[in-house]
Amino acid sequence: MCDENHHADLLWAVRGGGGNFGVVASFEYRLHPVARILGGPTFYPLDGDVLRAYRWLIADSPEEFNAVLVIGLGPPLPFLPERWHGRPLCGVLTCFSGPEDEDDRVVARLGRLGPILGEHVARMPYPVINTLFDDLLPAGLFHYWKGCFSTGLPDGAIDAYVEYGADTPSIESATVVFPIDGACHRVGQGETAFAYRDADFSTALSPTLPTRARLEERIGWVRAFAAALEPYSAGGGYVNFMDADDQHRVRANYRQNYDRLVALKRHYDPGNLFRLNHNIAP
Repeated sequence: MCDENHHADLLWAVRGGGGNFGVVASFEYRLHPVARILGGPTFYPLDGDVLRAYRWLIADSPEEFNAVLVIGLGPPLPFLPERWHGRPLCGVLTCFSGPEDEDDRVVARLGRLGPILGEHVARMPYPVINTLFDDLLPAGLFHYWKGCFSTGLPDGAIDAYVEYGADTPSIESATVVFPIDGACHRVGQGETAFAYRDADFSTALSPTLPTRARLEERIGWVRAFAAALEPYSAGGGYVNFMDADDQHRVRANYRQNYDRLVALKRHYDPGNLFRLNHNIAP
């Protein structure tokens, strides 16, 4: 067992260093009650003005409001007109846990981001928000990942989102921009192994195709996309959005915490048993 009083250094490492330090059989969490939320996607044209409006929406919203930006090809959903199926667009996936009497105000703010192509925003049980796109991503697809953190969404990054998003390889592929704010920013950068608590966004890039051969054909797209975002990146990226050829980025991903993680790896796993990962070598 590890907690604040037992192997506290190992607990620190696991909270960001993950599978480099063992197999976790159980966790104890402090939970916060969340019943029904206002959630669902709103789709817009893939346009820099929409993305800049999204940037200000996130900057000017309460903590009860979260909205993930998705860039890709229009999915075959009943509330999206068929003429947009398979065409480049962007979407905002909303999750609002505030009071229900503010729902209309939230929906109105989404309407001001740009022309709405289709939307399905409604009250639902919180777990449902994580299942909305399951049918579009069945088991057996092939993935390749790149990712980065950023401070804000600079105009140059937005230009790259529009340029490369227009060439998204498949409906299953997506560029996803996750806001990082609220409680995450109230934890110090050294309090856990997760080092980018000062970042504002985490971007995930992934061509997703039905065969390995088709995936290999489009790896160049995502590598060029990642290179275009690099000037606006904080250097590292979320480890879940790294692929096998990103081992050289491990130090950057853990930033100022990397040397401490190496020392702990030498103490707890000097033989590097836990190495089938984005490895922190002892």
